[in-house]
Amino acid sequence: MTRKLIGILSIFLIFIAVFSLSYWKTRDILFQYFFDLSHSQPDITDRQSVDEVFKQFETIAHTHLDPGYLNATNSDDPKFKAILANSVYFKINRSQVNLKVAGQFRVKDFMAKDQFYRKSLFDKHFEQYWLIDKKLLYKIVELQQELTKNHYNPK
Repeated sequence: MTRKLIGILSIFLIFIAVFSLSYWKTRDILFQYFFDLSHSQPDITDRQSVDEVFKQFETIAHTHLDPGYLNATNSDDPKFKAILANSVYFKINRSQVNLKVAGQFRVKDFMAKDQFYRKSLFDKHFEQYWLIDKKLLYKIVELQQELTKNHYNPK
């Protein structure tokens, strides 16, 4: 009786573990946890630190983006193409989404959790494109500095 109960419980736990790991949000949490265990990274507190993080990213022009990506994101639509034509994107791999880019905010906090993001959680070689203006991150850092200076919690 006890062996049968242990067997059923073991199968149930294995089922739960497999199901959990196949869910993208669970994988995302686990990847962040293990990333933080293996990388000690301080909060980003100034512009120079933001720039240092960005040196790690490969850049790609809008004109060189994958046509499938352009189509899936409607970036090839004429009304968006004109706006995005001079934009510079960053290639981000799975481990880079957990890098801090402003205060405690990570790259992934500024990314859409779309099909490309979810795919990167299941394929470690898949790179996704990230479009962001660093001025936004600079402003977040400046805001956090002001909050600290005025004795507020910047987090």
